[in-house]
Amino acid sequence: MAIPTTRTKERALVSIDINLCTGCGNCAEVCKDFGLEIRDDKAVLSNNPLFGCVACGHCMAVCPTGAITVTGRFLSQDDLFPLPAKENAAGYSELLHLLQRRRSIREFADRNVDIGLVNQILDAAATAPMGIPPSDVNVNVWLGKEKSRAFAADFSAYLSGMKYMTSPLFLTLMRPFWGKANDEMFRAFVSPLFRVFTDEFAHGNN
Repeated sequence: MAIPTTRTKERALVSIDINLCTGCGNCAEVCKDFGLEIRDDKAVLSNNPLFGCVACGHCMAVCPTGAITVTGRFLSQDDLFPLPAKENAAGYSELLHLLQRRRSIREFADRNVDIGLVNQILDAAATAPMGIPPSDVNVNVWLGKEKSRAFAADFSAYLSGMKYMTSPLFLTLMRPFWGKANDEMFRAFVSPLFRVFTDEFAHGNN
């Protein structure tokens, strides 16, 4: 058994095609489970892995000849994508300027987002680093104003059912248990958020 997650407990399966392996050692170098080693100029499975393969896929990604395949824990060869050429990578300045130009949007245009743009965002997000795979990362996409409005209605109803958590009496009773910092957060942020969201939605504002 590898390190368990909420999605699986079994270790992944690492297969090595000896005929393709050149013994370069890249796979053994990147495996942080110590699950691979080089013997007689070939990559082989270690007899003393730390936890068992968690299917991070690094060994499969760095193998220059495609000799390694990792399957299980929701990973397969189809999940690999070609590494872009080094000259196509953003340098420090480009990355810094991208981050500096980022802004969180709080006002939205009254139009649907193009599905092509949605797919581009999802493709980019799928490359984000994760913890121990397979991680429980999910993305919900509501296409169209109708579905977005329906979700907002459900969320408003959910908040309305929890308004007791922002009442002065409840906050006073809870302060000794959750401390000053949580009390300040609820009074200054959570309580106004509940009130504004539910009141505005009741007046037809999303």
